[in-house]
Amino acid sequence: MAGLAANGPVIAEWARTLTGYPGVVVMVTNPVDIFARYFADLSGARRQPR
Repeated sequence: MAGLAANGPVIAEWARTLTGYPGVVVMVTNPVDIFARYFADLSGARRQPR
């Protein structure tokens, strides 16, 4: 969880950059669930169910 503060701004920047991108984005990060939700919320991307 210590990486949240450090990686949050990076995820936010990528989410803004990829807003409207029609392709697939694969995230490899830890914690993945928190960052995937954050990315989806900021970019408007749809999350795939597991």
